Amino acid sequence: MRQIIHEKIQDVVSGEIVFDTSEERCVQFLAKWLLSIGYKKEQLQVHPQFKIKRNGKIWPVDIAIFQCSRRDTTPIAIAECKKEKSGTTRGADQLTGYLDQSGAKLGIWFDGERMSYIIRIQEAVKCMEMAGSLLPPKDSEFGLYLRTKREKLQEKDPSYSLRKVASRVGVSPSYLSKVENGVSAASNELLVNLSKEFGEEENELFQKAGRIPEELMDSMSASVIAHPKAWKEILELIKEIPSENLSLVLEKLNEKLIKARKVRDGEW
Repeated sequence: MRQIIHEKIQDVVSGEIVFDTSEERCVQFLAKWLLSIGYKKEQLQVHPQFKIKRNGKIWPVDIAIFQCSRRDTTPIAIAECKKEKSGTTRGADQLTGYLDQSGAKLGIWFDGERMSYIIRIQEAVKCMEMAGSLLPPKDSEFGLYLRTKREKLQEKDPSYSLRKVASRVGVSPSYLSKVENGVSAASNELLVNLSKEFGEEENELFQKAGRIPEELMDSMSASVIAHPKAWKEILELIKEIPSENLSLVLEKLNEKLIKARKVRDGEW
């Protein structure tokens, strides 16, 4: 019998060295995706595998996802992966059985190319409230930016711990943690305080959060009310400008405004 020799790779969650199989590559790809959208390593169990009992047997699952770092609790979701391009419908009964036996409410079936979800409908609403669903957590990208920024500062200065930063910006550590993990959106007041705390331009931080500062919003609102037709034409023009060229256009416009102000003020 011909012996198949597999190379080895490192599990992105635990650091454990495992065999590099087609199925394992799918597992690692999905684990990286979950980490990229805001889940912490402490919330995932990949290797050693989480085990559940089914039909009198013990079955290991590819990825178990937990609400918090306590892995002795019921997982909020289970992911099963098959070799690349094997088809996401194959094995749906197996995944459903895992959900029933483990108490998890959501299941992911992934083959490296396509993904399917299985939801226990009778408890779906409760599940969504508990887990925030397995779609990317709200504000996950911005939360990751904040956490990375703070942790880099903390490497040089211990006063940038989660608890100490939360105290200085006037929020609870649990709320700041939720913002960093993409579970909760940052309030405008928190964004203002964080911009000062991290020494960032306030408008730029608002932009990263997908928000417009209240002061700017009030100014824009007043201008739009006063000149609705002009703003409509401006917005139509902006739509036609490729996003990669918009900053250049704004830069040129700003130069013209500066010259216009100098002429107005007699500085020419």
